[in-house]
Amino acid sequence: MSIMGLSWTVFEHRVVMSGVITKMWRSVEPVGMNSALSATDVWQTIRANSTSRRVAQFRAQFPDSSAQEILTIMEQSNADERLSEYISDSLRSMDICISSISDFYHDQLTTFLREGRAVGAKSCSVADLPFVANVHSFFVHFGAARDYLAALLAYRCGLSQNTEAMNRLLDKLTWNNLPNDPIIQHLVKVGCFAAKPNSTKTKLAGWLEDASNVRNELVHRRPFGSHESERYGHIQNAGGLEGHFRFFKPIHVGDGSTTDTLDYLADLYGKTTKLFGEIALISGADTAIQTLS
Repeated sequence: MSIMGLSWTVFEHRVVMSGVITKMWRSVEPVGMNSALSATDVWQTIRANSTSRRVAQFRAQFPDSSAQEILTIMEQSNADERLSEYISDSLRSMDICISSISDFYHDQLTTFLREGRAVGAKSCSVADLPFVANVHSFFVHFGAARDYLAALLAYRCGLSQNTEAMNRLLDKLTWNNLPNDPIIQHLVKVGCFAAKPNSTKTKLAGWLEDASNVRNELVHRRPFGSHESERYGHIQNAGGLEGHFRFFKPIHVGDGSTTDTLDYLADLYGKTTKLFGEIALISGADTAIQTLS
């Protein structure tokens, strides 16, 4: 794969119970050593552990409580629990989108080869419509995970509750007096937060800023596929090897350059899940896998 310039994107995990098939997708970026858990799973575990503690405390205080009363307590989650779950849900939606996009690439490659299309011969069809929708959804969920993280940081740092987006959080963060929060310190360390030029405020930086700019363009300014070249896919020789091919469908990114859509999304997906896995572990939250006792 490395010779052909290819890389792993996502694991597909299939479970069959009583004839019912369930597919789940996990990033190839593990959160910890010797662990199959992805960032999606760890954030869900954080939420579950927090809820379990609340329910256990309630049942210890009210041992005769009914199932409905326990359900009511479970639904009365705090902001920490809710936002952890929202982050997990957004990351899982990214899992699903990137898997569907990968399936589209595989289907298009096999179709082009079966039909004997020449290398570089461009084509598009109505089969591209779900792919376009999945690209749009990927960026929506990426932005949602980013903004839920901002809301979680605002909650942890005691900022106003209407700080529900990353740009609003950054407007409240003074660069020379950042809150002493391990997640914020990590975002600075890895180059995702930086000083805003000619200002005392903080800004997004690095790959997170670049990806957010592309996201803003494709969610707010134009849909993916509005550039004529984004509509057409073709096959290429893979790694210069005889008889090996890959599918290519372009995307225009923020600097005006064009690259392959799956290559761009897979790179962004890997960086996002890696970052969210790192901050889950340093957040101070309980990430231990629940066990029966």
